[in-house]
Amino acid sequence: MQAARDPITLPESTGAGKFKSFVGVFSAESLVQIIDSSQYIFEYGERSVKPKTAFYRHLIENGTLSDFLIIVPQLTGAGGGIQEIQGVGPRAVVSRDRRGGVEGSSAKSRTVNKGKLRSILRTPTRRRTCSDV
Repeated sequence: MQAARDPITLPESTGAGKFKSFVGVFSAESLVQIIDSSQYIFEYGERSVKPKTAFYRHLIENGTLSDFLIIVPQLTGAGGGIQEIQGVGPRAVVSRDRRGGVEGSSAKSRTVNKGKLRSILRTPTRRRTCSDV
């Protein structure tokens, strides 16, 4: 976040408004090292993060990726308020509870997905595509 220290106002994707942000450029090699050294939940790092960092390393080695543009939106209505971050300064922090106190997935998701999965699991082994799920 220290790299994103230049204030800027950016347009919303809908074009209806604008929002404040801090932007900056950060070395691709440094960012990949930080991502690789982070800890992730069970198998998430191996299955999701490592393939992406391997791709980034390939681009770095080929000279097609040298840095990232870092954008830190300052969305003051995001629930976390403004917090003083050591070495960075005051920044808007997002606070959210995705599950809203509910454990597991929603009942609707369980019902819809259960039916789809049962039909796949009952069929003989075959090559499956994304449309099967």
